[in-house]
Amino acid sequence: MSQSSMQSLAEVLMKMLEDRRSPLGHSFIITKIHGGWSRWLPASVAQNTKPLTLKGGCLTVWVKNSVWLYELNLSRKALIDRLNRELGGEAFIKDIRWTFQDDDQPSMEGDHGYCDAENHEKRDGKR
Repeated sequence: MSQSSMQSLAEVLMKMLEDRRSPLGHSFIITKIHGGWSRWLPASVAQNTKPLTLKGGCLTVWVKNSVWLYELNLSRKALIDRLNRELGGEAFIKDIRWTFQDDDQPSMEGDHGYCDAENHEKRDGKR
C-alpha cells in the first residue's frame, strides 16, 4: 500500500473517531476526557474529582465531598467551556452532573443533580 493511501486510511479513521454520533467516536471522546482530566484541570480539582460517563452531552463527575460539589457548581459553565475547548472546540459537553458515588449508580442519597443540558443552554443564551 502506498504512503498516500495509508494517510487516507488514517484520515478516515480519525473522522470516524471524531464523529460523536458513532459508537467509536463516543468512546474516543470519553477516552480523551479520562486521559486529559488531570492535565486540563488544576491539580486540586483533578485530585478530588473523576469523570465517569458522558451520555447525551451530560458528563457525570464523581466529586469527593459537598464542599467540592459547591465550589465546582459555581464554576460549572467555565469548566464545561474549558473541557469543550480541550476536546477541540465542539460542544461535546453540555452539562455536568455531580455524584458522590464512584460507580455512576444513581441513588437518592449520593446523587446530587441531574443533567438538564437544554435548560442550561437556554439560561446561558446558547439557543
